[in-house]
Amino acid sequence: MKKTIASVKLVISFLDSIEEWRDLALHEWNFREILNQKLASLLHQQMVYWKQRGNIKWVQLGDENSKIFHANATLRHRRNLITSLSDHSANLLHDHSLKDDLI
Repeated sequence: MKKTIASVKLVISFLDSIEEWRDLALHEWNFREILNQKLASLLHQQMVYWKQRGNIKWVQLGDENSKIFHANATLRHRRNLITSLSDHSANLLHDHSLKDDLI
């Protein structure tokens, strides 16, 4: 995929350099537009590939190494935990039932 993206970019830059010297013919302009669409599609496919590869790596390492899995779960829990809320008179509430009543 890297080579294909590089090739498409090279041809687009070649057409851009030709356009600096003269106007592109209609078929050349259409070809450049098709290449731009193809480049956008390839870049999207590359993004999806790396995203899926990251998910696969997480599943493999997370399942095999439970220490990493539990450490990340603990971090998510700490990030999502609401430790205290303040009421209308600016008093901090730390008790779960009091936070529940305030909400």
